[in-house]
Order: sequence, then C-alpha cells, then structure tokens
Amino acid sequence: MLIPASGYRDRSNSRISRQQLLAEARSDSHSLKALTLFNSARKQISAWISGAFNLSQEGDHDMAKLANKANPTATSEAVAQTTFSTKDVVRDNLRVTEIDETNSAQLEGEIKRLQALLAKVKAAPEPVDPASVLATRSRFLELAGAEFNRANRYGRDLTLIVAKVSGYQRVLENYGPEAAEHVMFCVTEICTSATRLGVDIMGRTEDNKIAMLLPETDLQGAENCLDRINKLVANQPIVIDGEAVKVGMMFSARPLRKEHTSFEQLLASA
Repeated sequence: MLIPASGYRDRSNSRISRQQLLAEARSDSHSLKALTLFNSARKQISAWISGAFNLSQEGDHDMAKLANKANPTATSEAVAQTTFSTKDVVRDNLRVTEIDETNSAQLEGEIKRLQALLAKVKAAPEPVDPASVLATRSRFLELAGAEFNRANRYGRDLTLIVAKVSGYQRVLENYGPEAAEHVMFCVTEICTSATRLGVDIMGRTEDNKIAMLLPETDLQGAENCLDRINKLVANQPIVIDGEAVKVGMMFSARPLRKEHTSFEQLLASA
C-alpha cells in the first residue's frame, strides 16, 4: 500500500477510512500483479527474439535439427546425401584440376619434343634427291656403309655398280637443266626396274652418276643386273620436247674384296 505524501492516516477513526484503505490496497495489488505479468511477458518475448536470431545465424544446420525431430530417418539420410554430395564435388574438382595440370605438363613436353625433332630434321641433310627421287650422296653413303660393315663382318657377297650417263652434259647444254634432270629421272626408272626393291641400295652420287649396291650378290649376279638395264635402255628411249634423245651409259662393277677396309674405298675404286 502506498501512503500519500500529505501525511499519515489514522485507520481507527472511521469505517469509511478502513474501506478506503482496503480499496487502495486492492488497487495496489492489481497494479503489482500487472507489473509482474508485464515483466514476465517481456522476458519471454526477449527470449523468443533471441532464439529466432540465433536460429537465423546458425542456418541450415539448425533447420536440419528441427526437421530431424519430425522425421529423424529421412532428415539424416538427406543430410548425409548432401554431405557426401558436397565432398564428391570438392574431390572431383580437385581431381579435374590435377588432371588439367598433368595434361598441360604432358602437352608442353610433347610440344618441346616435336620442336626439337623438327629442328633436327631441318638441320639434317636432304635424304632424297628431288630430281631422281634417289637417296642423296650423304644418305647413300650412310646406308651403304652399314651394309658394307655387315657384309665385311660376316663374309657375305656384296657388289657395287656405278652407272654414268655420258650424254648428260650435252643434254644440259642443248636443252637446259630441266631436260638434263628429266634424263636422270628416266635413267633412275630404268635402274630401279632392273634391281630388287627393298634389297638393293641406290643413290645419286654425282650429277651424272647413279650408284647401286647389291647385297648378297657376287660379280656374276651384278653382270646379270647390267644385262637387264641395257635391255631396258634399248627399249625405252628418252623423249625431250617430242624428240628422242640418245643417251649413252657406262657401267663399272666392283665386288667386295678383303683389301677394302671401308665403303668409301670401294666406291672410289669403281
């Protein structure tokens, strides 16, 4: 009960005074209960607001917990699937990154290897003579030298034939370089037809000379090859600008001997 600041009231004076005091007391009691209820409601509202804020901050994890209360099995499976899916995506992304880096390194290595090979090919001498389509002198010496060493090591027969086109210089002067190269191409076709494809080694050693190395062939076998060449020359005239041109050919044959220590020595003797 609240006592007015005007002074103390005498409760024993009259009945009206006691009734007024009871009314005041009831009023004060109602006010106190209202205040208590208000404070309690305020605390509950604050707690609810705080809980809602925390739930918002926690995000999907708390939502999964709340959903788990309604259906624990389904929610656990969904959370597990989401977790595994996330792990799979991360793992796959890492794997793709590793594969990309590996492929990139392999590609760079392959590009460097091809560039080195291309540089080596450009630096190497031309292996084929463009006019006769035979091996160039350097390439012929390389191939013939390997075959010479094999035959010399195992004591096998080996014979070298050198064909010289006697009319080459005359054709060059009268018809020009293209006609002279055409003559060498025709001679090459004739010699190729008389030799063994994939066995005998042929090359253009000079402008007007063609060398033929015959493995596993003695001098008699080389003479048989020369006979075939002569027959082809007689039956296949060389035509330039519609005119048949007579071209002479001279041959020399040298079999491998014990005194030959290198193929260059054998070639020089032919």
